[in-house]
Amino acid sequence: MDISIESVFWVSAVGGSLFFLLRTFMMFFGPMVDLSQDGFDQDFKIFSIYTLGSFFMMFGWFGLAALNQFGFSNALALFSASIVGLFMIMVTRFIFGSAKKLISAGGKYILEEAVGMTATVHQQISFEKTGKVQIVLGGMIREVPAMSVKGDIASFTKVKILRADGDLLIVEKLR
Repeated sequence: MDISIESVFWVSAVGGSLFFLLRTFMMFFGPMVDLSQDGFDQDFKIFSIYTLGSFFMMFGWFGLAALNQFGFSNALALFSASIVGLFMIMVTRFIFGSAKKLISAGGKYILEEAVGMTATVHQQISFEKTGKVQIVLGGMIREVPAMSVKGDIASFTKVKILRADGDLLIVEKLR
């Protein structure tokens, strides 16, 4: 069986495109699965499942265009399709690298870092009962449960955070 270069381009173009469409569909409508093993969640690697998919898609489509539209020889079409495929790896790497910079660690904070800071009571704190304070943690304003061990504290009062006890802050009214 003799395999032509055009059939290699067709298989690569159709396979890469179907893979791209499937990944895009799964990203928007598929089950919520952790796909971090392909390198997006860690340091984005140059050869990930995303970059290889974009390589094969563009390798195939450009190879077909080079043969049928531009009239390139088989060797020149193969070479130029490889260059365009490698370029798409770099473009995909740049896009995902830029997108990774947009990911916020907004949900992560450590309450122990709040000890000694000043906060504002958001929901009244009654003696030995839980209320809420607003404090800046991790660059974001947080509303955190708090308790006073020295009496009631009204809303909008400034407090000092004495310690963190699990998910609860122990506070006292500023003097």
